Amino acid sequence: MWRKLHRYLTLIVGLPFLSWLLSGLAFNLFSDNALSGRTHFQITPIVETKLPCNFNLQQTLSQLNVKRPQHSISKIRLSQSLGRSILIIKSKKISLTDTQYLWADTLLPIELTQQQLLELAKASYRYKENDDNNSNKVTFSTPELLPEHFSRFRNEGSTHHNHYLVQVNDRLKTRIYLNGNTAKVLAHLNQQSDVKDILFAFHFFDFDHDNGLAFNHWFIRVVAVLTLLLAISGTVILYRKLKLKFQRVC
Repeated sequence: MWRKLHRYLTLIVGLPFLSWLLSGLAFNLFSDNALSGRTHFQITPIVETKLPCNFNLQQTLSQLNVKRPQHSISKIRLSQSLGRSILIIKSKKISLTDTQYLWADTLLPIELTQQQLLELAKASYRYKENDDNNSNKVTFSTPELLPEHFSRFRNEGSTHHNHYLVQVNDRLKTRIYLNGNTAKVLAHLNQQSDVKDILFAFHFFDFDHDNGLAFNHWFIRVVAVLTLLLAISGTVILYRKLKLKFQRVC
């Protein structure tokens, strides 16, 4: 019984181990930059902005507390995007942490328009020299609102999943992901990063790219239990062999 169990476990566990080995070896053949999807990515240049002359931090904090009295503000930072200043406010409610992104001049939540999203996407795109797809040939699609179940960037500061996709018709089929509530560029992905996604999928057996990468899902747990059983059955078989050999010697 132990031999039969060990044999079947070897066949079952051998497949994911082979997949882990081959995908791990494949990762070593490529550099990190080759599959990062950041071939045309550039950091959005910072445009000098100034707060309104009548801006008062204490008054702003009091207004926010009036609007949300059940929250206590723990941190406030100043950033900028699209030539406007942004207030990033972290507040706590019991054990939960909430992050709010507001235009500093109006204290209104950020909700980018289609034109602003397109402007942000273009500002993050770098035209490479000696590339056959120059600035005259590259075009950007209209920003497309991603469905609610698309949660690949769920930890990027938006509780409403207000994420958009802008597609570029360059050689690598670049895809630019944006957050309409934070005025941030979430990621650049392309055909090269798709290869990386496939390798990760076979390395972790997580084939749903849209929900992010899961390192401890149910399949991994099952394989871990089967691997433990494989080790136990192997130990039992080895123990019995050694015991039988010892009895023959005696």
